[in-house]
Amino acid sequence: MEFLRELVFVVNRNKVKQIELLDLEQKPASKINQFYQAISTEKIKTDEEAKAYLYNKGVTPNAYYNLKARLLKKLLNTIFFIDNNGPKQTDRRIAMHEASKSLAAAQLLMSKGAPIAAVKQFTKLLRVAEKYEFNSIALTAVRALRIHYGARKIDQKKYLLYSKLCDTYQEIDYWENKAVAHYTRIVSGYNDRKQDRKKLQVLCRGFYEELRAKEKSIQSYSFIFYTALIRLMQYTIVDDYISVIPISEELLDVFQNKPFSTSTAIQNFLHHQIVGHLQAGDFEKGLEAGKKSQGLSPEGTSNWFKHQEFHLLLGMQTGRYQEALDVYQTTTNHSQFSLLKEKERENWTLFHAYLTFLQQHGKIVVDESAGKFPAFRMQSFLNKMPTYTQDKEGKNVAVLIINILYLISRRKKNEAIDRIERMEKYCLRYLNKEDNRRAYYFLRLLLSIPSGSFQIDRIEILAEASLQELAKLPSTSSNLFGRMEIIPYEVLWEMIINDLRT
Repeated sequence: MEFLRELVFVVNRNKVKQIELLDLEQKPASKINQFYQAISTEKIKTDEEAKAYLYNKGVTPNAYYNLKARLLKKLLNTIFFIDNNGPKQTDRRIAMHEASKSLAAAQLLMSKGAPIAAVKQFTKLLRVAEKYEFNSIALTAVRALRIHYGARKIDQKKYLLYSKLCDTYQEIDYWENKAVAHYTRIVSGYNDRKQDRKKLQVLCRGFYEELRAKEKSIQSYSFIFYTALIRLMQYTIVDDYISVIPISEELLDVFQNKPFSTSTAIQNFLHHQIVGHLQAGDFEKGLEAGKKSQGLSPEGTSNWFKHQEFHLLLGMQTGRYQEALDVYQTTTNHSQFSLLKEKERENWTLFHAYLTFLQQHGKIVVDESAGKFPAFRMQSFLNKMPTYTQDKEGKNVAVLIINILYLISRRKKNEAIDRIERMEKYCLRYLNKEDNRRAYYFLRLLLSIPSGSFQIDRIEILAEASLQELAKLPSTSSNLFGRMEIIPYEVLWEMIINDLRT
């Protein structure tokens, strides 16, 4: 069902409803259009829900699956008629869409015995591919033109021209593929928790040096982009985002000087800068980079959701809590949000927990007209965080902390004492490391609460040493999305102390 929901979202987002392939106006009550509209309005999200919505009990499953296949076919056909000239479409995206259709048309013409029309199409396509650096499309075009002028309609001059171009694009294609292969090898290793980060960093450096040797001769968008990502990953793979700030600035200059829009690359490098500034504690510069990034990706795309995460975190780190709430409501109420992977949605579940804590302390005011903000239930929250709870040194810390904060603020002393005391071994085992020191000292602060028998004077005496150690460390995390210090620990501690005083 997810692939159907994704296709429906693309069709809706790109105003394809104006096209009559789906018969939305002529046959609004047809079963297939009921199906389409139910997915579009999110009345159904699973096959089981769709069967119950569309058919009475007793109808064979085949009827539903046949309908599903028909809708899929219609949606795929409709994709070719997407309105590609929307206000948020860049010149390169529009060109890629048109070039993909032109390539399919040229290949169909050639296969159907219309070589003259096909060659005209390939020739026109080559000019577009050269302008926008669609090198795989250019390679397909010159191969077709080479065989046409070399073996069908013999033209020695054109044959030699396209033969030479074919060699050129084959080399570019080779190095583009190599850059992508190296990038995916590193990303695959990074996502494997068993992989040693230092060894991956060494591998990354080797890959970059190999690709770097070709940077002057291969200037294509794809090659430079993936080589740049590998260059950055030499640092980000060990959570050093501060070092990538000047490198990202250099890369921004390179891509901003391309003769076409490079918004995907630009936003990627701005995102690296945002994380670097967050890590360095320079939140104002992070906000500045965030403003530059805003609007570079259409709503509902993966880059848009990632930008929204950064925007919310910057708001939380700088005390702009109401702004962070606005970002949360805009994002989680977006029609594409439910299609995010579970791991990506977990971030927003965690944000909801912290925002609710702020709401309970009068730091934000929820306006339901701006979007749903569901009631918070701790057990439901914990059940939704399976990925986090496996991450003992990372995001699980944020889950443990918010759990304890709620217990303290609700005066559940016995439960709070039990949870805090169980954390002592956890601290020693998982957090007594250099890159976890802030989390370690904050959890030591929490341990002072049961040790001080919830008496504010005793707690402040016991907490003094840990508070001083925490103050020595920068109010950042070495791995922003690994540690998730969503709200600075000093701010949280002040809120806890105020809870204990009242």
